[in-house]
Amino acid sequence: MMAKFPTIEEFAKSVADKVLDDYEYEGKTIREWVELILKDELTEVVRCKDCKHWACGDCCRLELSRPNDFCSYGERREDNG
Repeated sequence: MMAKFPTIEEFAKSVADKVLDDYEYEGKTIREWVELILKDELTEVVRCKDCKHWACGDCCRLELSRPNDFCSYGERREDNG
């Protein structure tokens, strides 16, 4: 009896399922991260340089900050999209 080889679609799905379910990042599988992204349950990060609290190269909410930092106070300035 000849061995049945999977179709390319079956093979791709099995590889994708293995990757999505076997690898984790910060306690969640890749599949769980994808589901969160698709459900839009992740929050956009506003970098300090794009925040309305950033003035003259410093943040008025935090004592020490750099342009690419972010925090829970971040609110996007209206003039930078």
